[in-house]
Amino acid sequence: MREVRLARFAYTPSGAFSTISVGAATWVTVERPWRNNGAFISCIPIGEYELRLTMFRRNTPDVSDDYAAYEVMDVPDRTFIKLHVANTMLDVEGCIGIGTNLGYIKGLWAVTQSRLAYGQFMLSMGDDERAQLVIENLEGGVL
Repeated sequence: MREVRLARFAYTPSGAFSTISVGAATWVTVERPWRNNGAFISCIPIGEYELRLTMFRRNTPDVSDDYAAYEVMDVPDRTFIKLHVANTMLDVEGCIGIGTNLGYIKGLWAVTQSRLAYGQFMLSMGDDERAQLVIENLEGGVL
């Protein structure tokens, strides 16, 4: 099973920031700040989880997005945690947004070029319907 590594390097009021790697390919991620693993408001606890290929659906009055996405399985007291296109912590409700670089958007630290990074991430996953996600704190990171 393919391994995906998420290494957190900063916990800030603007979100938790990490690198995410599949083999030699690496991107950056944004999650909500740590709020004791609260559903919709917190990043995911450090640990190992299964990723399972499902669909991401966002249907709001101004956006309708349906696309393949990986769901993080078996997070204690949480469900429907997806890796998806997102730039700031306001774009995720307990999920993980992926980007190419760090930046600043509308007054918040952010990840940039999320659609591009997401496409690259999905290509790197190949046809895998399942993978192993390892979440850790990067040694020397800002906690």
